[in-house]
Amino acid sequence: MFNEDSITIYASRDAIREQLIEYAKDYLDLETFDWSKSSYISYLIDLLSGLTANLLFYNTSVYREMFLTQAIQKDSVINLASMLGYSPSFATSANSQILVEIPTEFNGDVSFTIPAGHKYYAGSNIVFCQNNNIIVDINKDNNGSIYPPTVIEQTPNYGNKTLKTTLNEDKSLLYFLVDATQRQSIYQEFQIPELKSFQFHKIDMEFSGQLAGVSLVTTQPQNEKDLDSYIKMIEQGIVPETTSIYNVWKPYDSLFLIPSGEYGFSYRLTQKGLQLFFGNNIVGKQPTAGEICRIAVSTTEGASGNIIAGSITKADRIYVNDYDYVNNKTIRKQIQMRVVNTSPAINGKNTQSTDEIRSSALANVS
Repeated sequence: MFNEDSITIYASRDAIREQLIEYAKDYLDLETFDWSKSSYISYLIDLLSGLTANLLFYNTSVYREMFLTQAIQKDSVINLASMLGYSPSFATSANSQILVEIPTEFNGDVSFTIPAGHKYYAGSNIVFCQNNNIIVDINKDNNGSIYPPTVIEQTPNYGNKTLKTTLNEDKSLLYFLVDATQRQSIYQEFQIPELKSFQFHKIDMEFSGQLAGVSLVTTQPQNEKDLDSYIKMIEQGIVPETTSIYNVWKPYDSLFLIPSGEYGFSYRLTQKGLQLFFGNNIVGKQPTAGEICRIAVSTTEGASGNIIAGSITKADRIYVNDYDYVNNKTIRKQIQMRVVNTSPAINGKNTQSTDEIRSSALANVS
């Protein structure tokens, strides 16, 4: 049998004021007192009612954030979902194929690389990054005629792949397709402070955009110059081994899932970015004091990256070394490259909203 006695809580300032006046009449014997706004006691009643209403509002707000079904702040929903064993999914980047047009009119044989991560633009806000290195070789015979050019894509997991190429009628333009993903990488660097034995360590990282991936490498300051190459390898899908110089950290869903001594980290989304957590040599590996920690966060526009064909029209510049036979020297020149996506970009998906995280966490429990 439930106790049907209830407590009435007044959150309205006017209702609280009326209650305070009733209490004052009963306990202070002020039945005949003039409760007009000009009296000093009425001023005190107004002050108390305002403070009480504010206190009740903030207490109610804090209490509400303790329950997944009622919480409003995103941090609260994410934390409560994590307690239930649910981690929000990443945003998904849109993919596109981009047609590249390159002139073939060079003085001599040329070879150049369009690097992985080369940027292509749809408007000013949506950036696509090339997935793999593209190596272009354009050679001529003794009469100056162009041999069939070769375009090689270096894929990390499947080796080199020769791309299909096309020349226009007079062989002055070369065409081929490259794969690109709608994402950008944000790099931040931190130095590990002095830590006590078995102390956990946390890093707060702010960024804008929707999270699509996290990579992390640490090393001593004297080896810092090579961290970029390690980070870019990871972003290409290559997982370099942890060595005596560079430590490659693996992401885990929970800090307490990391085996003892393992170079692993966990992370949690926040309202402004990301919190990363390291182990303490009992749970996972504690980072070494003084090490440089390089973090790469991949962000995406999610569903906004699903653009129509013909939207990608610009790309970063590419330069090539061409030999000038007249002046008998090598000159560096910009390639007049033109690009366009011949088909729509697809598969972009936004990260989960607060309501989606809430409903998915509850469904995960049931």
